[in-house]
Amino acid sequence: MCEKCNRNHLNVQTTVRHEIISIRSTQDYPGTPTHIVTEHIPCDRHTKKDYIKFCLDCCELICEDCINKIHREHELEEIKDGCDFIIVNTQARLSKDLWFCENESKQLKTASGMCNSSYNNARKKIDVREKEMKEDMSLAASKDILLSLYNSTVVSLLTTKTGEIKPFLSLSPLCPRCIHVT
Repeated sequence: MCEKCNRNHLNVQTTVRHEIISIRSTQDYPGTPTHIVTEHIPCDRHTKKDYIKFCLDCCELICEDCINKIHREHELEEIKDGCDFIIVNTQARLSKDLWFCENESKQLKTASGMCNSSYNNARKKIDVREKEMKEDMSLAASKDILLSLYNSTVVSLLTTKTGEIKPFLSLSPLCPRCIHVT
């Protein structure tokens, strides 16, 4: 019940002992019986009248004057049946929206994972290329010389500062052991 009705409810002597639970806190009280109050609800437009029906066309509660002035040709239901109709429709919409949101969440997680993987792969390739370029630049800047002997599968590096020769690169997987001529 709304705050205004709650205050009025507490002022009535016969209902002073009632325990009022906020509709927002009903999930804190599982098993709490709930029911929809359908009697003596004052009309917002016609303050001296109470709602007596539910208009299915407009999805709103209506009083006798509302029926005569606005809702004359509309499909009307008892208030409880109209509220049940709204509850069923709302639950169906919430269920559909929940399914949609969960599906979108899964797709976003998948896309996020793919983006992260793609980023990590690109980062690794950039790091490898950066290392190769630094090695190539240091080799060029040092004026060291690469040496290869005839029929050798090893490329050696001659360091110009020290005169030291050491193996630099093995090409053995690239050299064929024999050549077949047809």
